Amino acid sequence: MADVRTHARDAKGSRALLITLTSVAVAFTLASAMSTALLMHRDWDTDRWHGTFQQLVHVGRELSVATWFASALWLLLAFFAFTAGVLAHSKRGYWYAFGAIAAFASMDETATIHEKFYAAGSAIAQYLPFDVFSYRWVIVGVIIAIVVALALLPFVLSLPRPVTIGVIAGGAVFLAGAIGLETVGGHLEDVYGDRSWQLHAIMHVEEFFEYMGVAIAIYALSGMIRLVRRNGSRSLVFTGYRDDVERANLAAGAERLHLDGTTQENASPSIDEDASTPNESPRV
Repeated sequence: MADVRTHARDAKGSRALLITLTSVAVAFTLASAMSTALLMHRDWDTDRWHGTFQQLVHVGRELSVATWFASALWLLLAFFAFTAGVLAHSKRGYWYAFGAIAAFASMDETATIHEKFYAAGSAIAQYLPFDVFSYRWVIVGVIIAIVVALALLPFVLSLPRPVTIGVIAGGAVFLAGAIGLETVGGHLEDVYGDRSWQLHAIMHVEEFFEYMGVAIAIYALSGMIRLVRRNGSRSLVFTGYRDDVERANLAAGAERLHLDGTTQENASPSIDEDASTPNESPRV
């Protein structure tokens, strides 16, 4: 019963974390969208007050509070991955690799390392049978995403089913924004310019997708770590991989069946042998 209560508290804490991260993501996206819309009705170059505020909260600018939040999301994901690696009984290398990738992504949010791949992407684009990437660095991003996905897929599939679903869903949402909507944004910039409402609208949707993709992955990984009270102290416990969880569920089910059988035996009415034997008169 104590394990059930602990699991319920941990699940509630993970949901509260997801709600908090989603609320902050919505707040930054709305603040950025409204400030950008207001600035579009003014002079971008002379309205310094609105321009400064817009730069401070804009989701598409590297040196903004919104970008700091995106970087912090990746750091939080790295924290959960590294913590799971320390607590796990096996496959620690995968956890450390997962955490390193998340830490690099956090650095990339502010340092914009991915945009340095433009030259490499342009070189690769010459050999492609199609040309749909206005931002050439996206080509390199697609290759990196495929390599990382293939390398980590066996590990992700070994996690408990809800965690596997959460990590894959989070990755899909993030890539839909970072690659899919980014590509759409590149075409809109070519057609309408970098100050068009079309570009900024898709840019905000793209960044929100990226926020939520990482937040969903954080929610999933947070379920792998449980805070347990033992002998008056608290400690972090790794919940185990899919095989561990399935074995634990089978053992718990067998134990419940055993306890139910024992209870039924104890509850059965006892038979009084003397009462069941008919009274016979003594023969003379």
